[in-house]
Amino acid sequence: MPKTVKTEKNLFSEEKLYKISNVLSGKFLTANEDGELFIASARKDDSQKWKFVSDKDAYILVSALSGKVADVVLAGTVNGARLHMWEKTGEDNQLWNAEKIKVGVYKLKSTKSGKCIDVVDISDEDGTPLQIWDDLNGDNQMWKIAAVPVSKKSAAKAETKREEAVKEKAIKTEIAKTKAPKIPAVKDETVKAPAVKKETSKTPAIKDEKVKTPAVKAEAPKAPAAKSAPKAAKAPAKGKKK
Repeated sequence: MPKTVKTEKNLFSEEKLYKISNVLSGKFLTANEDGELFIASARKDDSQKWKFVSDKDAYILVSALSGKVADVVLAGTVNGARLHMWEKTGEDNQLWNAEKIKVGVYKLKSTKSGKCIDVVDISDEDGTPLQIWDDLNGDNQMWKIAAVPVSKKSAAKAETKREEAVKEKAIKTEIAKTKAPKIPAVKDETVKAPAVKKETSKTPAIKDEKVKTPAVKAEAPKAPAAKSAPKAAKAPAKGKKK
């Protein structure tokens, strides 16, 4: 687990370029168009000028020559892993913590491994490559970092360019306001339909009543009354004999 080194804030300005020289040899951190990273004697071109860009409480070292960044090959973490230039990926093998030793002197440590940028074989020869190595507190692991002096002419030119950029931005803002009038925000209200009371129509209950059939009085038919037989006629009374 790499030792965490907290980089001080605002050590370097992103608006400036810096030159980084090795304390042991006095040679400068140098990049070329082929993506190689090494030490070399002082040059006047952009190959030895660097921008420090803040990222995740650390710095990305961006070459003024190519725009590529200092990167540990294959994201290595072991002693001897070499450095080269690569497109920015934002990975930890491209992030460097600046550990201050004294005014203007720093160790540059990989955020991924905690190891230092180190000159291979403690050499002072031009073209010597760079690697990461455990912190041995050696001069070949210490770097002087100084801002590149800006001439008055360059400073005036940069200031003019900055002012022009500010004016251009202001003009674009005004044009945008003119072309795009502000449309009042429409309150998004959903019209609620009145709640309809759901009523189930009730079918009137039908009283289940059995229709009563009127009772019919069962009466046996009366046989007609038989007339009594006629009375026998009285026989006339017999006269008495004289």
